[in-house]
Amino acid sequence: STLPPANPVYGAAGEPGVIAYYYLWHFGAAELARLTGATGWEADAAASWFSAVAALGLVAGLAFRFRPGTAAPLLALLAAAAGSLRPVASAFLGPERMDRLLEPATGLAGLLYQASWSPHHVASASAVVMAVLLMARMRAQAGRPQEPRALAVLVVLTALVAAAAFQSSLWVGGVAFAIGGAAAALVLALCGPREGRGRFLAATFAAAILAGGLVAPLLHAQIASAALRGGGAPVRVAAFPVLGPLVPDGLRAALDLPAFWLVLLPTEFPAIVLAGAAGLALVLGARGRDGSGRRASARALAVLALGVLAVSALLRSTAGENNDLGWRAVLPAVLVLSAFAGVALAAALAAAAQGRRAALVAALALIAIGLPDAFELARGNAVGEAGSQGRVFADDPELWNAVRREVAPDIRIASNPGRLERLTPWPVNISWALLSRRRSCFAGKEMALAFAPLTAAERTAADALFARVFAGAATPSDMTTLRTAFGCGAAVVTAQDGAWRADPFAASPLFRLASEEPGRWRIYLAAAEGAPATAR
Repeated sequence: STLPPANPVYGAAGEPGVIAYYYLWHFGAAELARLTGATGWEADAAASWFSAVAALGLVAGLAFRFRPGTAAPLLALLAAAAGSLRPVASAFLGPERMDRLLEPATGLAGLLYQASWSPHHVASASAVVMAVLLMARMRAQAGRPQEPRALAVLVVLTALVAAAAFQSSLWVGGVAFAIGGAAAALVLALCGPREGRGRFLAATFAAAILAGGLVAPLLHAQIASAALRGGGAPVRVAAFPVLGPLVPDGLRAALDLPAFWLVLLPTEFPAIVLAGAAGLALVLGARGRDGSGRRASARALAVLALGVLAVSALLRSTAGENNDLGWRAVLPAVLVLSAFAGVALAAALAAAAQGRRAALVAALALIAIGLPDAFELARGNAVGEAGSQGRVFADDPELWNAVRREVAPDIRIASNPGRLERLTPWPVNISWALLSRRRSCFAGKEMALAFAPLTAAERTAADALFARVFAGAATPSDMTTLRTAFGCGAAVVTAQDGAWRADPFAASPLFRLASEEPGRWRIYLAAAEGAPATAR
């Protein structure tokens, strides 16, 4: 069976529905809330912090593995914290010229930005990197036929980590890892000694089969949901858009692909692209016997990074309005390059102690130009952005506590999908999503885009229906559709809704008033057949 047991965003006629989304990270946050009694808001924040700290810990650990000591891990963390050079470039060139030179910034960004916006993709990227490290360990263990149990344990661990990567992000742990991870496995098989090659390939195949079995229910649900949504293939080949309108359209199509590697990556990741490549070259070019397998691991990680960057450059996801595949596929490479940037910086620091300072100065300059962006991101995370709807949202825990007293856990609730839409950069009912602990009969077009098996036309029609209802312009037919087709067994009308003054639920025989807080909210339940419509 699949988890969670019901789709909280949409269920036809009120049925539980199946959620076809890479929800392992979200499920973990929900379990954290259940175990601690925290709200969804608190659990989301805690899980986001954990994902970011775990990813940074992985970066530091990798840097230490390839250059033991304190310098490499600390410098790797410094490099990972740096942001884009766009703010600095805009200050010199002017924002308008910058926008004409390059496409506006997107979700393709550094580790701290992505941890703030998409922590589940960051968690998946950490799992992808660990899976490749486990494959490198499997390659070494395959050369020791006298220890079959150790190899079997590594197979199981690799399968579990790969499954966790997929279940946290279809794009990172699925598409990107399928390409980058397969390339890394092939390089491990071909570049190592002949001894154990067959056993390694068999072990890798076994791990892939086991991981496939673990993710099969979710994969099946995703394929079925994609078929219901329509819209064609969820992934297509297309170069990542880089160059702005200053470049003629005909040239732009031909130049976007090389510009991705030569312009966009250094722009978005100035602190880690060159330094990370230098660190990989240092480790791969090191002379002497490598008894610990560092070079084999570094080789596999380098191929992984190259593979996932190629995915970002060449493939585009079409399942939603954003190119989530292109934006998130870079994350394993960001982790790898950050770690090896620390290796290169530590080597430059050692060389500077002997009077050779040029490399260190250049690397620190690249970090420095990314710090304004990092500081702005940190300030935004720490301070937030005050909005006109913040005070209303602060009172919403009381609203949803009242809803939970009146509405059973298995009842789907109608609430305004556009309420508090100015609280976030996109219109979404964040109050319901984080605080209600109840299912919605339709949570809005943005939520449905990712979580509901509806076509674009069905999402648009549903969005228009709920907009009419909560604007106070619903017809009796709209209320019937709300109750039957969407299975709304309860409804919440607030003072911020247009329906507060022209309340269609109060006028409908399909609903009865269950609770009211004067001037703030009304809670309705579906009326039983033959029962009075209202009970004031």
